[in-house]
Amino acid sequence: MSKMRVQARELISKRLIGKGSSSIVYETTWKGQSYARKDFLGVSSEIFEEEAKALVGLDDHRNVVRTYCWTVDEESCSLVIELMDDDLLNMMQRRKGPVLKKLNSGSSTSGASQTISHVINLDKFIEDHKKAKSVATSSESVASPLLCPFDVTEALQIIRQIAEGMAFLHGKNLVHGDLKPKNILVQPRGNGCLPSRDQKVAFEVKVADFGLRLSKLNSKNLVSSQERHLEMVRWQAPELLDLSLLLRGNEHGSSTDSESDSDWDSESCNGKTSALFDKAPTKHSDVYSFGLACWQVLTGEDLFSGLDLNELVSTISGSGGLRPELPPIYPVELRDLIQLCLHDEDKRPSFHSILESLEALQASLTRTDSLVDVKKGIAGPRFDQIDDPLESIPEYVTLSGESSRRVGGSTNLLPALETKQEVGSSTSTTISQLRRFCNSKFAGSGVRTLLESFGRLTYLKVLDMSCDKNILNSRHGNAVESLPESFGGLTNLEALDMSACKNLHELPESFGALNKLKQLKLTGTGICFLPKSFGGLTNLEALDMSDCEYLRRLPQSFGALNKLKQVKLTGTDIESLPESFGGLTNLEALDMGAFKKLHELPKSFGGLTKLKQLKLTGTGIESLPESFGGLTNLEALDMSDCKNLDELPEPFGALNKLKQLKLTGTGICFLPKSFGGLTNLEALDMSACISLGVLPESFGELTNLEALDMSDCKYLRRLPQSFGALNKLKQLKLTGTGIESLPESFGGLTNLEALDMGAFKKLHELPESFGALNKLKQLKLTGTGICSLPEWFGGLTNLEALDMSDCKNLDELPEPFGALNKLKQLKLTGTGIESLPESFGELTNLEALDMSDCEYLHELPESFGELTNLEALDMSDCKYLHELPESFGALNKLKQLKLTGTGIESLPESFGELTNLEALDMGAFKKLHELPESFGGLTKLKQLKLTGTGIESLPESFGGLTNLEALDMSDCKNLRVLPESFGAFNKLKQLKLTGTGIESLPKSFGELTNLEALDMSDCKNLHELPEPFGALNKLKQLKLTGTGIESLPEWFGGLTNLEALDMSDCEYLHELPESFGELTNLEALDMSDCKNLRVLPESFGALNKLKQLKLTGTGIESLPESPGWQLLFQEQLLIIPF
Repeated sequence: MSKMRVQARELISKRLIGKGSSSIVYETTWKGQSYARKDFLGVSSEIFEEEAKALVGLDDHRNVVRTYCWTVDEESCSLVIELMDDDLLNMMQRRKGPVLKKLNSGSSTSGASQTISHVINLDKFIEDHKKAKSVATSSESVASPLLCPFDVTEALQIIRQIAEGMAFLHGKNLVHGDLKPKNILVQPRGNGCLPSRDQKVAFEVKVADFGLRLSKLNSKNLVSSQERHLEMVRWQAPELLDLSLLLRGNEHGSSTDSESDSDWDSESCNGKTSALFDKAPTKHSDVYSFGLACWQVLTGEDLFSGLDLNELVSTISGSGGLRPELPPIYPVELRDLIQLCLHDEDKRPSFHSILESLEALQASLTRTDSLVDVKKGIAGPRFDQIDDPLESIPEYVTLSGESSRRVGGSTNLLPALETKQEVGSSTSTTISQLRRFCNSKFAGSGVRTLLESFGRLTYLKVLDMSCDKNILNSRHGNAVESLPESFGGLTNLEALDMSACKNLHELPESFGALNKLKQLKLTGTGICFLPKSFGGLTNLEALDMSDCEYLRRLPQSFGALNKLKQVKLTGTDIESLPESFGGLTNLEALDMGAFKKLHELPKSFGGLTKLKQLKLTGTGIESLPESFGGLTNLEALDMSDCKNLDELPEPFGALNKLKQLKLTGTGICFLPKSFGGLTNLEALDMSACISLGVLPESFGELTNLEALDMSDCKYLRRLPQSFGALNKLKQLKLTGTGIESLPESFGGLTNLEALDMGAFKKLHELPESFGALNKLKQLKLTGTGICSLPEWFGGLTNLEALDMSDCKNLDELPEPFGALNKLKQLKLTGTGIESLPESFGELTNLEALDMSDCEYLHELPESFGELTNLEALDMSDCKYLHELPESFGALNKLKQLKLTGTGIESLPESFGELTNLEALDMGAFKKLHELPESFGGLTKLKQLKLTGTGIESLPESFGGLTNLEALDMSDCKNLRVLPESFGAFNKLKQLKLTGTGIESLPKSFGELTNLEALDMSDCKNLHELPEPFGALNKLKQLKLTGTGIESLPEWFGGLTNLEALDMSDCEYLHELPESFGELTNLEALDMSDCKNLRVLPESFGALNKLKQLKLTGTGIESLPESPGWQLLFQEQLLIIPF
């Protein structure tokens, strides 16, 4: 494959794969193959191309991702690389599920819980802590539930492949600079399961994302500066970091969320990042990053995930780098190697030395059994190394359904804890141990009620109590039904998800005490109302109550949630909003779609001055309050299908930051004069506003408008004269409006690229200024009343697609039409055109032309052959077109041609020069009696339809169509013989000769060795099949209905792949050969109305795959007595009586 810079349009995106801090990755296709495309936004093309050229020129290596090409456009620079299944980080997270099964000794956990990074079975947790002290004094090694995604042998294989890839890069003097599990790509070999000892390589591992340091540093940030710095500091060697810059930045609070948000995507952030990582990475720093990556592969733990940026910097500056240690259960040689990689810069080994150490270590593992616990995939510290048993409690806890049901069959989890008296002398002992949990997941656990003691889990920050998706439609569902009053004691809770808890109808009054709560999801719950204390959630930032179908009102205290930024209330039954709603002064996004009973908004609504996105789709709103104009930061408003809304208030024009407005299907009759004040509006959709009758003159002031859709506004009769001032408009849809004429100013739309004016039945002419639309690329005038096109129409020199289908009054094209030399697609279907101008041949870029159903078209100009780029031509049902010009053969790029139903009587000799033709339809050529000898020159033809023609014979050259795959000559009643060259069609798969006059088949017929379906129904003159017919061993479907065949030859049983045979109505057929039973793949047989067929051969019972048999109307008097025949009756065969 060539390695080069390519055009961006060659790379077709299929799906989003992922997003990093500096790039977005898509699956893309190029030249018919799948690749990964990595897009860097905002990076200089000079910087990017310098790095990309080095990567494309790199030799191939089995452990290095291959780079094929790159592309540069105005918005991004992209690298096209080898497509792999996943990255190492994602795969490690997924593979923790199998380890859980080992930890839990066969106890079941839900699919949801297997994706949590730290999960413990609650019963096992209690048992482990009961035994902790006794184990501490024992010599027995007990592993803690630290989740390792790989066993040690498998991990070493992965680590070694990473080292081999890095050794190759360093050998080419390439430094990676950003080595971490996220930048290592993997795909399993075999079934992807945990491998056995004798498997040499379980995964194919490749190093990726190298050699792009400058492109990354100079690209647009895709995450906050805080998140980007934290990720980069975590994996970089300490000698590369300017820690003083980091510490100075953090002294001013740079680690706060607010600054991170403000720095998002800013140029200053790029400057900070460049300064922070000003030192170029080295081979030594790559070794340090490799050591950290190995630690994560071996332990399964996130690298210092609990540290914020300040803590991370302090740790690095205080210790000279991060040097996490492996648990002592690993071999000392491996632990020493990882520590050596993390040592001071001058003491780190090269990758060649690392590979030597890994080879020695792998060899030793094959000779010793000292790693029994590690080989089981469970590694970690002994309990006697843990001072405080609470320190071993994982960050995430899943309460599985199995653990809750095992104790006395109860579905209440906490009583199960209280019955575990062996853990402590009282319930409080157990709860005190659980109080340190930070994150808990109850999804699908079977827990329905919580005891009062639950509120004592005061360290809890994240709680997921959502219902399992697989049981959403169950009557009760394994979901929480009520919360205890003590729930308000979870004062550190920051995120709560109770989605799909359908039987949860109310929240306790204490709920408002969760004053640290930031995210709350109550989607699909059965909640009917919110407690008055709800306003106490003063730190709440995101609330999702969509599909709470029983929620009818919000409390007055709702307006106190002044930190709320996002609210989703879609699909609730709310009838009105409290007046306090305007107190949500920080609200940025509000979704109130499908509020069918909501008829008005409160006057205070205008107080939502930070609102950017508002969805009111399908509400019952009849009018907007005057205060609505106060939403001065609104950028996107969707009021689609608000059918009761018939007008907008005059202050609406004050929304001067509005960019997107959807009023589709509303009842609006007119727009206010102030509408022109929406000067930043870029997209307006007013389609299907069937009551809209007029646009204000101020409409022309929407000078930033780029897309306008007013289709199906059937009462809109005219456009204002100011319309032409919309000089940034690129897309305009006016289909189905009642517009009768266009204003003369229409030509002022000088940036218009796509215009749809379909079904303008009353539009008979275009204004003179229309010719000024010289950027127009797509134009639809389907079904208009236009009678002719003006001479200036040829001035639309950028037009690429023109559709004038069903313009029945259009009878000619102007002579300058040929000046549209960029035109690629032209549809003139159903027009009244009688002939084409001589200039038509100047459309040299035309690729597709549809003139079907142009019933008055009677000739084509000689210049037609100059359309040398034409690939698809449809002229079907042009019944008065009797001939093609001699120049027709010059269309040497033509691939698809439809001439069905034309009046053509003969083809020009040049027809055989259409050497790229792949599909030809000449059905119903009743006056065509022969094909030219040159016809055999169509060597690329794959599909040919000659149905219903008057052809009497085929030329000998016909056998030259060696690529033919499907041929249909049905109803060619005058065709009696096939040429001997017919057997040359060795790629033919489908052949229809239905209703032809054929009397016999040529001997070469048996050479159609790829034929799969043959239909010779109603060939009444055909009385026998030639012996070579038996060579058609790929034939699966054969129809001989209504033929004159009297008997089948003995060789017929050679059609061993035949699956369906239809010989119905073969009235002369009187016997079947004994070999008939050899058709062992036959599944369907129809011999109905073969009235002279009186017996079936004894071998008939061998058709053991037969599923359908029709013998109705035959002369059969008895059935064979073979055991196989009886078996057909008993097992599967349906006999239609005869």
